[in-house]
Amino acid sequence: MAEIKSPLANALIEFGNNPAIITENYQLSYSQLSNSVIHAIEKLKKLNISAGKPVAIISENSVEQIILLLALWHMKIITALISVRNPIEVMRNQIQEIDGAIIFSDKNIPIDNSKLISGIVDISNKVNTNSLLNELDSNQDATLTFTSGSSSKPKAVLHTFGNHYYSALGSNENLPLYQNDRWLLSLPIYHVGGLGIIFRCFQVGASIVIPPYDYNLSEFIIGNNITHLSLVSTQLHRLLRGIKNKNLLSLKAILLGGSKIPLSLVKEALDLGLPIYKSYGMTEMASQICTTEKLNSPVKHSGKVLSYRAIKLNQNNEILVKGETLFKGYYINGKLKRPLDSEGWFSTGDIGQFDNDDNLVVTGRIDNQFISGGENISPEEIENIIIELYNFEKVIVVPVADKEFGVRPVIFISGEFDKNEIVEKLNKKLPSYKIPKYFFSWPEDLTEISIKPSRKILIQIAEKLIDD
Repeated sequence: MAEIKSPLANALIEFGNNPAIITENYQLSYSQLSNSVIHAIEKLKKLNISAGKPVAIISENSVEQIILLLALWHMKIITALISVRNPIEVMRNQIQEIDGAIIFSDKNIPIDNSKLISGIVDISNKVNTNSLLNELDSNQDATLTFTSGSSSKPKAVLHTFGNHYYSALGSNENLPLYQNDRWLLSLPIYHVGGLGIIFRCFQVGASIVIPPYDYNLSEFIIGNNITHLSLVSTQLHRLLRGIKNKNLLSLKAILLGGSKIPLSLVKEALDLGLPIYKSYGMTEMASQICTTEKLNSPVKHSGKVLSYRAIKLNQNNEILVKGETLFKGYYINGKLKRPLDSEGWFSTGDIGQFDNDDNLVVTGRIDNQFISGGENISPEEIENIIIELYNFEKVIVVPVADKEFGVRPVIFISGEFDKNEIVEKLNKKLPSYKIPKYFFSWPEDLTEISIKPSRKILIQIAEKLIDD
C-alpha cells in the first residue's frame, strides 16, 4: 500500500462547500471542517503530545469528536476509541492496557490525565486558514478500537489508514453512495461500524448526519432526508415498531450488521419497501467483509466478499480472512500481537459455508459451542430456529453447569413468551438435549457495553437466577 490522500483533504478539494457534518443545530462544510481541524492541531501542539503513545478519546458521537480525531490523525497520533458505556474501572484498565498518554472526554471523568474535548475544539471559530492538510501514509497507524467482547475479554485492535481507506472503498463500490447523500451516524464511532461511516462519506463528499442523544429514528429520517443508515438488529426492530404509516422515501440503503438478523425482521422491512443490505464483518477487518446487493427477499447469507478482502474456509469450516483491511495486530502494553497463519490468514472463530452462488452463510462461532452429556451444541442453531418462529428482538442461548450432563443450555428472550409453546415447537425440530432447560426473560438492568450482548455476563446472570 502506498501514500493516500487524506480523506478530508481530498474532500476539501472536490467538495469544499458541500456539507460535511450536519446536526440538528448547525452544519459544517468540508471547508469549514478543514479549518476547524487545523485550528485544533495548533492547540494540540501546545500540549506537547508525541506520536509515540496513543491518545484515548471517550465521547458520544459529536462534531467535536470527529474534529479531534482528524486533528490527531494528521499529527500521526494513534487514537484509542473507548466506549462511553464502559464503567470507569474498565475505562482505566483499557487505557492502561494501551499505555495511553492522555485522555480526551466530552464530560468530566475521574481519570488521571483527562481533558475536555471542548478545551481543544472550537467549532465557533470562523477564521479561514490557508494551511493544507498533509497526505497520509496508508501504513500509518491510525486507530485502536476494542472488539465486542461478547465471548471473551475485549482486545485493542490496531488499524492503519489504509485499512480504513480500503474498507470504505470496497463498501462504496457495492453500496452506492454519492455526493449529495446523507448517512446517519446511528452507530457509535468507538465501533468500526460507526468509524467506517466517516471514511465512506469523506471519500465521495457525502454528509454525515449526527442525531441528538434521544431521538425518534423514523421521524429523524423523514425530517432530515436521510439516505443511508447502518443498523444492528435491535435498531431495525425499533425502527419497524415506530414506522406505522410513515413513508421513508428518502432512504436508499439500510446496512444491517453487528450480529444475526432475524429473517422475519428482514421480511417485514422488505414488505415495507425498505432498501436492505445484509453484511458480515468484524472489528479486525475494519467493518464489512461480505455484503449483499440490495435485497428483494429475505436471505440467510451475507452476500459475497467485497473488494480488497479475501475469504476462505478451513477443513473445520472456520472462516479465514485477509486483505488490505486486515488489522495490524492486537495492541497490548505498546506491543503488537498478530495471530496469523503462515500464509497470512486470520482465523475469525466464526463457522460458515458458501452457497451455490458463492454467498457466505455464517452458521455460528467455535467459542460459543459447548458439550452437554457428550453431545455438541451450537447455541446459534437453537437461537436461529426460535428467531425464525417468533419475532423476538433478542434471543441468546448459553450453557450453565448441570450435575447430570455437565452443562445444559438455557435461554434468554426479550419480549413475552410461552415456554410450553416454544418447547413444543422445538421438540419437532431438535433432539431433546438441545432443548433449553431454563427460560429467562431478558434482564432489564443489563447494560450492553457492546453492540453484541455479552454471553459471559448472561452465563453469570443465569447461574445466579438458578441458584436463587
